Amino acid sequence: MPDNTGRVARMKKDDSVSSSSGADEKKKIVDLLSSLVQNLSINREEVKNMGFLVPPVGDQPAKFVRLEDVERSLEDMALLHEIAVNDEFAVGQAREDAGDLYGRVEAQMHNAYWDVLRMELAKEPPGFTMVFALLTDIKDAFESLLAGNNDRSLATIRHVLDPGMLRQMADEDGLGVLNYTTKFLLEIMGMACSPARDAEIAALKQEAEPIARLRGVMETLDRMKCDMANYTLRAQRGEVLRYAVEYEKQRFAEVQAVCTQEFPATVAWLRRNCTPAGDERFIRLMDGKVQMPEQLFDAYAELLDPECADPFPELLGLDQRRLQQLKEEAQQLCVCATVMQLTCASVQALATDKPARGELAHALQILCKDFPRKGTLADTLQSLALQALVTVDAFVARHPDAAPAATEQSRQALEAQIADVAGRRRSGVYGVVWRKLIAHARNLLLVDRPEQVTSPPSYADYRADLNRVCWLFKRVVTYNYAVHGDFYQQWLKQF
Repeated sequence: MPDNTGRVARMKKDDSVSSSSGADEKKKIVDLLSSLVQNLSINREEVKNMGFLVPPVGDQPAKFVRLEDVERSLEDMALLHEIAVNDEFAVGQAREDAGDLYGRVEAQMHNAYWDVLRMELAKEPPGFTMVFALLTDIKDAFESLLAGNNDRSLATIRHVLDPGMLRQMADEDGLGVLNYTTKFLLEIMGMACSPARDAEIAALKQEAEPIARLRGVMETLDRMKCDMANYTLRAQRGEVLRYAVEYEKQRFAEVQAVCTQEFPATVAWLRRNCTPAGDERFIRLMDGKVQMPEQLFDAYAELLDPECADPFPELLGLDQRRLQQLKEEAQQLCVCATVMQLTCASVQALATDKPARGELAHALQILCKDFPRKGTLADTLQSLALQALVTVDAFVARHPDAAPAATEQSRQALEAQIADVAGRRRSGVYGVVWRKLIAHARNLLLVDRPEQVTSPPSYADYRADLNRVCWLFKRVVTYNYAVHGDFYQQWLKQF
């Protein structure tokens, strides 16, 4: 019997609009990423080796996605997700293994190029065709690096690297033109580069051989182009995030439209941690554009709990490896911070000795780096206790006045307290330190930068690592709720 309600037509139209909207958001991301690389002022051959470095997550290795493959790769939702969530996603060049045949051939070709350039300059009179071509490429690169940022320096570069000016200097001073231009370029690069390149620039200024200096200028300039592209990527990350959220929401809506699955592990996860929706407070995410019920934070925090063994929520599947890694790192931090607290409480003079305290904190992290993937907590704590006692003994040897606090009885008590951490939440100090970590993660949800929140004193020795772990957790929570928040809200109303 024909459907005269127009329902089928409306459904087709809605599907078309949804699909079109999703495609539009993906195209915006592709266009934005492509523009970053295209603005690097590189030639067509170099473009083939440019793309995006995707850092390792959990047991998943790092990978490189070439620019020409980006659009096709975005069909894989996991890559799009990495772009949005992973702060370390960056523009870069493909790096071939130096032992690989292609890598060896490429290195030989590069060396051959510079050998030919040396031969041209060694002629009598010297030939400058290749050098002038390189300097023109360098001038073009600075056009993109400095455009709109330093017009005065750009005008100076145009003047010094003007082809007519270069020929005139070569006629008057021969090889001196190369020495002059490379020194000039290094001065400009020293002012324009990021602090990460300062050491490279300083080393090149000490390089006496002009061709080696020119090669160093070219290679450092390539890295500066990537630095600029990554700076722009960081500045536009909020825009990428918005596009990616809309794209994933559209894809999720398409899945819901054709799939009757109700994501049982996700629903069970919500039931364990949330009460029926009602009058409650909200946490404002993404500059206030998204409001998450405060109680949902408890659900997300459960994903860091080392004692939770419930099935993983399906709607966080793309972040499962990342959250497993964060869970391990959070546990390592909490164990190390707890041992630090117990040791400093046992020998209070050590707490105020920054070198000794820093040495112990670093040693504990090294001993914990394979936990919990390798070894049990009890075995790890034995190693940590031994390290703590060794540090105490060394400290007392240097500071005899601290000996009264390091009696055999106090040493045994410290060892027993550290062993008791194996009880996790049954250990009073561990329980407090763990709750401080979770509270810090919650506080970071409310701010724009980690520096706006004071780190808990119990993590004074691991402040940078604590902020890194909790900030990445914030990114996962924010992104996941922005995409799936409507689904979660619907279920909360049904509880």
